[in-house]
Amino acid sequence: VISSAAMALARGDDGLLKILTRGLEARGIKVVGAHEVVPKLVATEGPLTKAVPRKSDWRDIEAAHAAAKAIGALDIGQAAIAIGGRVIAMEGIEGTGSL
Repeated sequence: VISSAAMALARGDDGLLKILTRGLEARGIKVVGAHEVVPKLVATEGPLTKAVPRKSDWRDIEAAHAAAKAIGALDIGQAAIAIGGRVIAMEGIEGTGSL
C-alpha cells in the first residue's frame, strides 16, 4: 500500500487522493466531497468583493484563468497571474506561497 501511495504521490496529490479514496471505498466507507457536507465552502459565481472587474481587466482574467486551468489539469497548481493579457507567473509544485 505504501509503495502504491508513494508512486501515486509522485504523480501529484490528486493521484494520492484517488488511491486513498479507492482504498476507503473498498472497505465500505463512502467518500464525499467537502462541498457536499458544507456547500458554503464553494465560492459563488461572480465578484466576491465590492470591486467589480473593469472591462480592461477581462483580458488578464481570461489569460490567467486559461493558464490556471491548464496547470490544474496537470495536477501542478491552480493559480496564475496575468498582466497586459500575458501570464507572468504560475503556481508550481512548490505551492501558492511560492507564487
